[in-house]
Amino acid sequence: GLGSSSACIVGGLIAGNILSGSKLSRQRLFQIAAEIEGHPDNVAPAFFGGFCIAGRENGDYFCKSMKITPKYRYALMIPEYFVATKKARQVLPETVSLKDASFNVSRAALFTAGLLEGDSKILRMGAEDRLHQPYRKNAVEGMQEIFDKSYQLGALATFLSGSGPTILAVLEENFIGFQRDMQEYFKTHFPNWKCRVTEINNVGAFARIRG
Repeated sequence: GLGSSSACIVGGLIAGNILSGSKLSRQRLFQIAAEIEGHPDNVAPAFFGGFCIAGRENGDYFCKSMKITPKYRYALMIPEYFVATKKARQVLPETVSLKDASFNVSRAALFTAGLLEGDSKILRMGAEDRLHQPYRKNAVEGMQEIFDKSYQLGALATFLSGSGPTILAVLEENFIGFQRDMQEYFKTHFPNWKCRVTEINNVGAFARIRG
């Protein structure tokens, strides 16, 4: 749930492009990265930063990147084990009900509006999901308990990061206290988990060449 494969792909492409004379545009590198990864979901924010909406149209990948207010920070709750993305996808149903699909579309739109406008009141509702988290919770140790604890400590919204097992929480205040209290909770209840609080990257990937 940390997008490590995309980070490796993007880093390798940027380095390779520089070493070969910087002949390819960032947009072209993004297309290559999405082809390698198989989808643009993670390589798009790795390249462009911010809050990204990405997809594919007429054979080409697209991305709309928008800057998010710096008032939020993000708690990453990370276990010592990993869940293979392929395995996580296998637990998902091949079809979903119209009711659940409609539910998720409305929540996705609400979450997007909440992040871009800095409207903290609607983020929790926007993070609600019926399409993947209910099916993946058995593969993530203590998922519901960690969700509940994060909200008790003041998280605005908590959800699986990608297919997991990392869990992400959006914070508006008490960043140090949240991390400290979550770490204490993990020591007692889930000792193979840790919590790290980080800021948004609205810039994306770049290379710093030192002469």
